[in-house]
Amino acid sequence: MATTPKRLAPVPDIPALQEAGRAGHAAATWYTLWAIKVAKDAGVKIGGWSGGGESMSEREDRQDITELIQNWAFWRDTGEWDSLLAAFHPQGRMNATWYSGPAKEFVAGSRAGWERGGRSSHFIGGSRIAVRGAKAIAESRMVLMIRAVLEGEDVDVTCNGRFYDRLVKYEGAWRILERHCIYEKDRLDPVRPGARVTLDPALLGRFPEGYRHVAYVQTKRGTRVLDDMPVLRSPAREQLYRDAAAWLEAE
Repeated sequence: MATTPKRLAPVPDIPALQEAGRAGHAAATWYTLWAIKVAKDAGVKIGGWSGGGESMSEREDRQDITELIQNWAFWRDTGEWDSLLAAFHPQGRMNATWYSGPAKEFVAGSRAGWERGGRSSHFIGGSRIAVRGAKAIAESRMVLMIRAVLEGEDVDVTCNGRFYDRLVKYEGAWRILERHCIYEKDRLDPVRPGARVTLDPALLGRFPEGYRHVAYVQTKRGTRVLDDMPVLRSPAREQLYRDAAAWLEAE
């Protein structure tokens, strides 16, 4: 008995869709994403996708890295310590106001602070990512939010900055090899309306403008704070960029 061959959906004209997307037709841009999936499922070799000249593999790498960076904040702020540690390469390092060293000890210190009642959270914004083979650099907008107590008053500290990550593929997945924080600006606000908190100007002035209020509350609770972290306009930030670019380009 003859069988009717299964009809396959025609593979869309991807170059035409891409051209329409470049011409400003938003629907064509979204349709292109679907079209690429159809072609891929049909086993058609489609080459690079024109949303920046990157291949599907590069686009997938960027998506995986973005997801990792977003998950890092979620795992850190919800106390999922095993997942947080797994976000790092086994030789991974973390650099922040209160710690610089192996990621394993950073996770342990974060957990200890959590168990003492520490209250902080991270918001992650957009990222720009450069991928070169099994290495990548990602720079991501972030906001650090801390609840602390000064002079018997609850205060909120808000710090704007960026995470600057070196990443590598390890056992088939992207992992953070080294994370730096670039601090841009911060502020401190009493939680109770009308409350006033007096800060020690000498202590506040010990730290760079980008994170001085963060450092102030951390110092007040007995934490040793580093005073040479990269800030918005600083030699440390420029050196960070140069070193990372050289690392990415090295074989």
